[in-house]
Amino acid sequence: MTIRFKPFWRWVALGTAIAVLVVTTPQMASSRVSETVEPLMVAQQTVNSQFDRWRSHYINGDYEAAVSILEPLLDETGNSRTARGLAYSYLSLTHQKLGNWEAAQTAIDRSVELIGVPSATASASTQRIFATSLNTRGQLQFSLGEMELAYDSWREATGVYRRLSDEEGVTGGLLNQAQALQAMGFARRACDTVLQGLDASVQQCQALEEDEIQAQIEESIDRLENPALRVALLQGLGNGLRAIGQFPASREVLQQALVDVSALSSPDLQSSVWLDLGNTERAILTRDRDLRRAAEERRGSMGDAIAYYRQARAIANSPYLQLQSQLNLLSLLVEPSLGNAETFENSPELEPLARQSLAAIRELKIGRTTLNARANLACSVIGCDRLERNEPPRSLILPFTEIESLLTVSDVDVNLDALTDERAVSYLFGTLGKLYERQNETLEKAENATQKALALAIQGGELDLAYQWQWQLGRILNRRNAGSERAIAAYENAVEQLERLRQDLTRFDLASRVSFRQKIEPVYRQFFEVALQEETPSQEQLEKVRSKLSDFQLAELENYLQCSLQEDGAKSLDEIAAENRAAILYPVILPQKIAVIAKLPGDDRLIFTATEISETEVLRKIQEFRKSLQQPNINRTNLELSRAFFEWLIQPIESHPEFQAEDIDTLVFVPDTRLRNIPMSALRYEDCDDGKCYLIQKYAIAMNLGISLKNPQPLRDREMTVLMGGLIEGIPERGLEALEYVESELDAIEATLDATGDLRDRSFTRPNLEFLLNTRSSAIVHLATHGKFSSEPESTLLATWYEDIYLQDIASIFQTQRQNQEEPIELLVLSACETGVEDPRATLGLAGVSVQSGARSTLASLWNVNDASSALLVTNFYQNSIDSNIENKAQALQYAQLEMINNSDFDYNSPYYWSPYILVGNWL
Repeated sequence: MTIRFKPFWRWVALGTAIAVLVVTTPQMASSRVSETVEPLMVAQQTVNSQFDRWRSHYINGDYEAAVSILEPLLDETGNSRTARGLAYSYLSLTHQKLGNWEAAQTAIDRSVELIGVPSATASASTQRIFATSLNTRGQLQFSLGEMELAYDSWREATGVYRRLSDEEGVTGGLLNQAQALQAMGFARRACDTVLQGLDASVQQCQALEEDEIQAQIEESIDRLENPALRVALLQGLGNGLRAIGQFPASREVLQQALVDVSALSSPDLQSSVWLDLGNTERAILTRDRDLRRAAEERRGSMGDAIAYYRQARAIANSPYLQLQSQLNLLSLLVEPSLGNAETFENSPELEPLARQSLAAIRELKIGRTTLNARANLACSVIGCDRLERNEPPRSLILPFTEIESLLTVSDVDVNLDALTDERAVSYLFGTLGKLYERQNETLEKAENATQKALALAIQGGELDLAYQWQWQLGRILNRRNAGSERAIAAYENAVEQLERLRQDLTRFDLASRVSFRQKIEPVYRQFFEVALQEETPSQEQLEKVRSKLSDFQLAELENYLQCSLQEDGAKSLDEIAAENRAAILYPVILPQKIAVIAKLPGDDRLIFTATEISETEVLRKIQEFRKSLQQPNINRTNLELSRAFFEWLIQPIESHPEFQAEDIDTLVFVPDTRLRNIPMSALRYEDCDDGKCYLIQKYAIAMNLGISLKNPQPLRDREMTVLMGGLIEGIPERGLEALEYVESELDAIEATLDATGDLRDRSFTRPNLEFLLNTRSSAIVHLATHGKFSSEPESTLLATWYEDIYLQDIASIFQTQRQNQEEPIELLVLSACETGVEDPRATLGLAGVSVQSGARSTLASLWNVNDASSALLVTNFYQNSIDSNIENKAQALQYAQLEMINNSDFDYNSPYYWSPYILVGNWL
């Protein structure tokens, strides 16, 4: 029997899968298989048309009839082994649709057995049928949650197509592999795998430029003759770009897919593209919320996201696509924080949507997708995100008992323990725990369900779920017995699980599954709150919190930069501080208090202080204090707030007997990110009769980002060479005003230090800077230019004459420098930059530039003082740095600031002039 394959369909296994529901819960965003790419189709060049009849029934959803059509083809009489093998492959696909997993497994095993592994010299038809069987096996493995096995099967099938020089088969195989990689958490590898299918000149998704993406992929897309394959690739790329956070590029690619799919008569394929566009728009809305963008600065549209989901739902024929669209729309409507102005929470649309989704779920066979659908529907109805944030739960959209029945699967005859997909079952039990978490009277049930979810997650190696169930267990136990050892231990275990995930970023792309602001930061902050509930926490608890405060800052910075910052051989902060008479202070803002943990250089015991004040009030005062500091004149608000922060952060520690017994001359702050927006040097004593009013007048001050210091050494141990550059003239067309005092600043540096390069105005360009960094060794890089630090990596930049250098470019420029030069940059100085007053996490941008440059320390300004004072401070700093009587960079900065405070020849004693400069990293 000769079997002929129709173009395109011969490789498509991913089309037979049920689409995974992409909603707010992390695991749902990890994988999505398009329901709308139709199943593998074959035609026989014989009178017998059973395969065509099977295909017709299969496409129309008449699976029982499809099974009956295949049964005669399984008979040994009159049918070749190859034909029977193909029939068993199709039988497995059909049983997968029916949810008959054991029958599907038996059928595909028999298919592989009958076909065997053909040699490279076997006929092309035989090899293609073998690849078909591999695709079907991969599809079954994917549906059962066996992602690594699915990837292996699809990769083997791709190898067969590559051997046959079958371009479309290879492309389809790569798309399948990308689905498996995405499900395993390898978002970047998945996206790059789709690019292989495009055979584009750009090999990595991260390298695609938003403004040039059409040009970069247009030629590759245009060469594809098959329009359905073209759409599939665009969808795969758009979804991959979304998974790695390239949201505008994802939107652009999917909009092109929408244009192309409109020419195809496939409502389900069109529906899937609308659905993907909705998911991307939702991701942009989530980014807007996480970055606290003002309404006029938001880049996503709630109205567009809703419209996309509604359109996907309206045109879909597939019940799975209809369900996807309904659930995603429902989850969007119940999260008003994503909206612009309108609140959808009380929309009359909610209950009908929930009931329609519930009815649809009950019509579907139990499997990985339907279990996830049950949990996602329940989360929308329960308000899972609010529970995680410890916010009051909203009213249930459906009755409690109906949700309980949905999550216990009591409405169908199924044994959850028999299902092989631990992730899906774990997610179901975890969501059941959330339902019970809502009510005090069901907290014991909540604990039991969560324990089951945790056990399954650990058993399946699903660490990203395990940390969430430990976190949930901590919340439940804390409600049952506030501050109990079990609650603290659960939170601690959750944090430890997160640490393991962070340390294994090459294997598991956590960022592709969770939002840091929504799913990681609250774990740490709730742990700090629970562990520090007692008036006098134990030394053991303080040490744990201190350690995790550093870990949290590191995790936040890693999330911001999307890279690992784990360093081998780094020297601990405690060790350096002990050698240099420095106290380390860890201020943290809690919901109802601001707390400080202090480590003194000569004492293993930690000091703890706390002041009762709400988080909301502290954040408001941070913003007010920062605004007051940016006024040249010292005003009443400035005085009151500088004293208030001194009383909260410094006074209780400084008055402690152990502190007074130490000869401390330096304070190193490892502050809560939101406290970095204010310069600690400007904190003011209530009583300053001795003339020492500001903290900087008693202590040198530095800031640490939670990172251990690698090979720290004093600046003067290096040859004091400097590469400097900056903008003096204004560039009106880019909104850059003249920095008239930069010229005197650079002249003074050149007179003090040995300059390896001097780039000003038109010579201050990216190529020139990169060339000098790569060819000349410099201990210091001094850039006096417009710069902006932001909580958005894409908005953090430094200006050169012709262009802005963004954060990712900074990493690239300085990475080359690190490869070409034996010694790293000891000090990076950014003297005309600023952070946004309204952005509580803007200093992440400063931290990001500091880390990406590879410099051991960074001196930067929180706001730009376009005045002769900046040149004076910088000049004094460098002169102090080469003074053998001054011990380190922190003291060099301190004395430069004191010169401005105390020198009566200048009117620069206001903090506006001297306090914006902060030293980050190695202060020696």
